[in-house]
Amino acid sequence: MNKVRVFDLLYEDGDVLVTINTSVEGVSAPPNLADQETVSFVLGAVPTPNMEVSEWGIVASMRFTGNLFSCKIPWESVVQMSSENAVVQFRNAGEPEKSKPDPDTQSEPKQKKGRSHLRLIK
Repeated sequence: MNKVRVFDLLYEDGDVLVTINTSVEGVSAPPNLADQETVSFVLGAVPTPNMEVSEWGIVASMRFTGNLFSCKIPWESVVQMSSENAVVQFRNAGEPEKSKPDPDTQSEPKQKKGRSHLRLIK
């Protein structure tokens, strides 16, 4: 799914709440937030007027306890986006893709089990 397109569609409604996985490589968040597994940011014309959206992700300067911090949010880290009218969750966002096992290196197929030891009692 193209997250840039989803963001653009939600942004048409106004501010977008973006939830990210902070453990993904490339994420830059204030130190007090970087320790949390997931963090949500409100992105929009008023809270982040100098926001840059690209194919890589989002770069936006935001204020935290009065200090300006340049947050970097790669698309791979985005787990959810929401606006006033919609919520979009991304399956397996922020997790490395699991590769399928190589059929040549798989162990022998499991034997089919016999009858179950469970019985129906009336």
